[in-house]
Amino acid sequence: MVNSSERNLKLHCQSNLTDLRDQFIYEGEKFEFSFYDFDPENKHFWCDAYGLNNFFESFDIFGKTAPSDDVMIWYLQPDGLYYNDTNESGYRQSWWTWSDTAL
Repeated sequence: MVNSSERNLKLHCQSNLTDLRDQFIYEGEKFEFSFYDFDPENKHFWCDAYGLNNFFESFDIFGKTAPSDDVMIWYLQPDGLYYNDTNESGYRQSWWTWSDTAL
């Protein structure tokens, strides 16, 4: 998860079996993580992002409605969440538009 916004963010990612707890990522920094859940019936992972000015978003990062590639690079940008699942440098696919553009 790369913080490409102009704000410092608190990120909380989890699944039904794993909780990565609160992580603070500053502007331009990244937070790398892996899930090792062994429940083949429930491969759903999501994150909550918190910023300034009462900003909060919750979004899927694997399974359910999200792409389910083994390796993903997610970008938190001012207008929404983007991902890169290819080896093409700089290519980002839009995934989620923020409900409040407070970033």
